[in-house]
Amino acid sequence: MIILPRMAYRENGIPVLSRKQIDAMAEGIVRNLMPQNFEAIPDATDLRFLWKALGGWHYAGRYLSRDGSLLGLASLMVIIENDKVFSGRGFMEIIDRNSPRSLAMLVSSMLIFGSIGVFRRFIPLPSAVIACARGIVGALFIALFVQAGGRKLFVGMDKRKAVWLAFSGCVIGFNWILLFEAYNYTTVSVATLCYYMQPTIVVLVSSFVFDEKMTRKKGVCCMVALFGMILVSGVVEGGKIGMSDLRGILLGLGAAALYATVVLINKRVQGVDVFDKTTIQLSAAGIVLIPYIAATEQLSGIDWTWQTVILLLVVTVFHTGICYALYFGSMDGLRTQTVALFSYIDPITALLLSAVILHEKMSAMGILGAFLILGSALICEL
Repeated sequence: MIILPRMAYRENGIPVLSRKQIDAMAEGIVRNLMPQNFEAIPDATDLRFLWKALGGWHYAGRYLSRDGSLLGLASLMVIIENDKVFSGRGFMEIIDRNSPRSLAMLVSSMLIFGSIGVFRRFIPLPSAVIACARGIVGALFIALFVQAGGRKLFVGMDKRKAVWLAFSGCVIGFNWILLFEAYNYTTVSVATLCYYMQPTIVVLVSSFVFDEKMTRKKGVCCMVALFGMILVSGVVEGGKIGMSDLRGILLGLGAAALYATVVLINKRVQGVDVFDKTTIQLSAAGIVLIPYIAATEQLSGIDWTWQTVILLLVVTVFHTGICYALYFGSMDGLRTQTVALFSYIDPITALLLSAVILHEKMSAMGILGAFLILGSALICEL
């Protein structure tokens, strides 16, 4: 156990340390806990990886300092109050449960994410315009949300990491374009399932790029997902695939490949607060599309009706700003298995809404393919 010297306290009893002291102490704690795996921890300030690194002590986020340092990790492991030292093990009965409030936030965010395809169908705007607006408005909302919570963005941000995040944000921008176009050319359900091939792509690429071991479970899940994609495409049913559907499938798979690229970049960018990361990526996604729109779109011909403006605001503020705030805000009160499981509310919602609102039907083979794709992705993550 590490014992801290007597020092000043905040109102909640957490020691006040400099950022350098906090980071050094937290790093020492992690090294003492799991020295053989310390270098493999992708991001000690990202709560999803904190859960894995500390075996479920994921309530650390409650103690994160306002400047985004590792005070959460340090204060969870060792807290001094009235000259008594309490180790993190004393919190195990509290943090091993899911917070009902956090669970409600996660479910809400997944339901909102799952409805974006339906809303996109009713917005008569180019996909690039929607993606650009989504990035810029979403970034502004997240920045205001963080400021309202009394925190500051980009404190001590490493410039090299910021560049990588900006690049991944640019990729997100074009990923959105491909996804929104996929919604236009094929059904929302098929486009969504194509997009959920992203975990399979990450697993396959990671085995080459990061030399991650391809376990038997991962290999089987990848093969099952690929077979499910074949079923969803309709090629095994004997019918001829229309050019529009084929284009939508290819666009959906392209969007999945781009998002897989973002996931792989995020694996390399370590030690960045999730809200800092999201703000940079959303900003870059919006900004990079401005010259693209200027070169490819005729904005003067767009009919800006009140319905179009309202739906665009819903997609940018509701589906992006509010949804991201709910999603990341739920992270500090949930177990990693819970997040992995409930994340699949998103595609299931998309499939149900496409059937109920858009009257899009899937064949029996398509439904089986959907189960194979989503089921293999979930099993691979757990």
